[in-house]
Amino acid sequence: MAKANWINGSINPPQDGEYYVIQECVEDIDTGRNIIKAGQCEMFSDVFRDGEWESLGAHSPSWKVLCWANILMPDIPKDLQGRVRRYFGMKLEVSENEN
Repeated sequence: MAKANWINGSINPPQDGEYYVIQECVEDIDTGRNIIKAGQCEMFSDVFRDGEWESLGAHSPSWKVLCWANILMPDIPKDLQGRVRRYFGMKLEVSENEN
């Protein structure tokens, strides 16, 4: 696993965007399929926009952000640059000279 620089959840990200988030359940939740106990944690990605998380906070008060980290966007190896057509869902230009 790659190491991430985790930032305390009480500090908001400096700009809008997608981030890794570790969240803690603050009260027992019955989802209908299972019960999530207070204190259990989950890790996923969420979008921070206009000063709040899209999936958490006011949208889901049963969860608290413990920490967040920048999404890692790996580089494309030099010998494959110009051949990779999609990068995490984004279309890239492909060199005419390459396959």
